[in-house]
Amino acid sequence: MLKYSMAQPVIKPIIQPAYLSWGRARRLITRPTPGRLGFTLRMTVAALFGILIGETWQLPAMDLIPIIVAGVWQEDRMTNFVVGKTVIIFFTFSSLLTLFGAILRVNNYFMTLFINLALSFLFLFLGSASKLKMIGIVCGIILSYLLITLDSVSNGDKIARFVLYSWWDIMIAALIIIVFGLLVSPSPRTLLMERISYRLHLAARLMRSPTDRKLNEEVHDILHQGTSSMLTNVALATKEKLWSPHDLNCLRQSAIHSFGLLTLTDNMARHHTTTHQEEKEKLAQLLDDMAHCFDEDAYPRHITPPSIDHPILGKMCAMIARFSDPSEETLPPSPPPPKFFLPDAFTNIDHIHFALKGTLAVLISIVTYKALNWPGIHTCIITCFVVSLPTIGEVRVKQNLRIIGSLIGCSLAILGIILILQHLTNIAQLLLMIGCVLIFGGWIKYGDPRISYAGLQIMLAFFLSDLTHFTPATDITVPRDRVIGILIGLLISYVVYTHFWPKSAAHTLDDNLKKIKNLLHGEHTASTELEKIVLASRAQELIGATEQSLFHATLEPQPFNPSQQKRVFYRTQLLQATTLMEDLLSFPYPKDQTPTALHHFLNEQPQTK
Repeated sequence: MLKYSMAQPVIKPIIQPAYLSWGRARRLITRPTPGRLGFTLRMTVAALFGILIGETWQLPAMDLIPIIVAGVWQEDRMTNFVVGKTVIIFFTFSSLLTLFGAILRVNNYFMTLFINLALSFLFLFLGSASKLKMIGIVCGIILSYLLITLDSVSNGDKIARFVLYSWWDIMIAALIIIVFGLLVSPSPRTLLMERISYRLHLAARLMRSPTDRKLNEEVHDILHQGTSSMLTNVALATKEKLWSPHDLNCLRQSAIHSFGLLTLTDNMARHHTTTHQEEKEKLAQLLDDMAHCFDEDAYPRHITPPSIDHPILGKMCAMIARFSDPSEETLPPSPPPPKFFLPDAFTNIDHIHFALKGTLAVLISIVTYKALNWPGIHTCIITCFVVSLPTIGEVRVKQNLRIIGSLIGCSLAILGIILILQHLTNIAQLLLMIGCVLIFGGWIKYGDPRISYAGLQIMLAFFLSDLTHFTPATDITVPRDRVIGILIGLLISYVVYTHFWPKSAAHTLDDNLKKIKNLLHGEHTASTELEKIVLASRAQELIGATEQSLFHATLEPQPFNPSQQKRVFYRTQLLQATTLMEDLLSFPYPKDQTPTALHHFLNEQPQTK
């Protein structure tokens, strides 16, 4: 009988994947993940079409059109349709609130301040305690932007007209998202097949080059995504009612098994030996052939893999043999999707604290903006919304990305004003210049989540520099003032979030470790192979989220920053969890006998000092 042990890996895994060095950031920027270029080009065309409409009709506040399109554009047509409808409903309600507030505050500064703060608290609370999340924050940004713009308007008729035009801008953006999304965005099924193909190609490449450090890093990042995004694609494709249930069932099986194959390949790479090279090459070629099948909008059936006498390679062959075979087995239950409000929306005081901190930052920014009498720095108020996050570490990360993105966006705006705009003679040339910036910012936005926010900030800062108005921009003080306003807003937000109800990213680490242990125990005792893979994917996703939380905690000031001893403990725990997750999937351990390494991991207590 073969005995399996959880051996230490020959190749040391990445134990701090959340850390973002300049070299790693460069690789994330240039990494051609599936669909990334297509997402970028579709968003660019949609935003340029909105700018063309605004320029043709000369709409006031037309900057809102490309900002909304670039900010909420989604990867598939079903999600774009849902987001577009949400924008129409929610922003219609928000515009009515803005109009009501604007009429009440005419020639009354304190009423203006009260309404702005009340609406800020409302939308920050919705962003934290409801399923709106980012849409609630975007509503707060746009309402503050409109109220700031209306600050110099004292005529009720002009106020009504401006709010009406702004609502029309938002409706144009929403309709573009819906119509363009339905026309040019791929279906969830297409995205699913691209993701399956990408994982199979990665597994084949890793089989051939197990010691490639950059490739291991890429595999590590993809494994941390688990299967959630692919299973979401399956659910959205089901709602389209365009595909047969049998095909979607086969694709669901393929998605889950693609994660399993990539996990087994990663484990094989960690225990790399020079044996079975011929068998590995045959498997790599088979994985490539399977991936090409998905590239051609089909999925493989009745695969006959080679028979290999090796624990991991043999497990891969068995998984390939049933790769896309349909199954009526239900997946392990996941938490039910929340209703409009989260279950703890009115019982968890953290939601109130979050909204109060954001509102206080907005108040200080408004007072600063008014006291300096410097209209160009109104971005300090907007910044208080865009960097609002629950923990200090997340705020720090977002601040860094906003600084980088806004500096790049405003620098591009200044260069455009000095070098390009004076030579433009028609709107097509203007759209070409703006399109280049959109492609650059969109490529970063649709990349890895650790850098995507910088891409959004590049586009936001560029559009707030008045380059889309009806006359050529000549004043380079506008982008300069926008950057100064952003820096002031970042400083105010950081002071508020670190001194009022500060919340550390480290507070979730112990709870996440408990959940990871429960998932690993469930993986070991799973009754079917499918259940084992799904639980392993959930454990991998949670490991990735915990690594991010640990990285955020290391950026926090004292006393929130965990000690070096605790950092080492958590990183060691996460490394052990990753190794155990892969070994439990790779080797057939008896369900009634807990492996020694898993037993020690489940019973190890968290650090208290």
